[in-house]
Amino acid sequence: MMGRTHQLLGATLTAGTYIALGAPALSLDFGLGLAISMLASVLPDIDGDSGRVGRIRGDPMPRTMMGIGNRQTRWRVRGAWKRLWRSPGLGVALARFFVWLYHLFWRQVAVLVNLASRLLGHRGVTHWGITWLALSLLAFVAAHSSQGFTSAYLEYPLLPALAFSISYGSHLLGDMTTRSGVTVLFPFSSRRYHILPEGMRLRTGSWFETRLFWFWAIALALVAAIYLVNVEGIL
Repeated sequence: MMGRTHQLLGATLTAGTYIALGAPALSLDFGLGLAISMLASVLPDIDGDSGRVGRIRGDPMPRTMMGIGNRQTRWRVRGAWKRLWRSPGLGVALARFFVWLYHLFWRQVAVLVNLASRLLGHRGVTHWGITWLALSLLAFVAAHSSQGFTSAYLEYPLLPALAFSISYGSHLLGDMTTRSGVTVLFPFSSRRYHILPEGMRLRTGSWFETRLFWFWAIALALVAAIYLVNVEGIL
């Protein structure tokens, strides 16, 4: 399933959950939830190979969003190094040296992610159900620990963690509609699971998925407009 379809699915489920729990559509809670959804819904695809394919077609969306795409990190390191050598003085050179080290660190993170994806393969550890559960637990622990600070700005301080869990989980569900499926029960089972019959499974990037995405996006926009008019009284 394409990244934009994953994001649309995650945003739909997150928005529906927020509305069901009574969060106003025009609020910091709602906006933060959707922002988290945009990232979490494609986060599992961080294991996509950004090596040879990345150089030809561009880095995978999650890498680009997180700033650790191959192209991004390579260009930033090179740019920081060039600026370092052109520094007009010792003070500026020292500051630019630390900037170069910062970008070099993220370049190494990108290299490590590439190595992990090549060893484990796409739809590996980031697509396991146990990984989703572990990350969701960490998100809720972080949200609970920071309630003292976030409660001054958010009406529902725990909802960002819920948005993360819903959106990350929606990615696994989305990939279970494709022909490849997901080893969601690994390491307990290496079987690839699907939630659609064989004849109805999607091929990632296919004509049907593209049309489905736009139909879904337009329908969602119409539903959102009706909701804002009739329930929120905004438009």
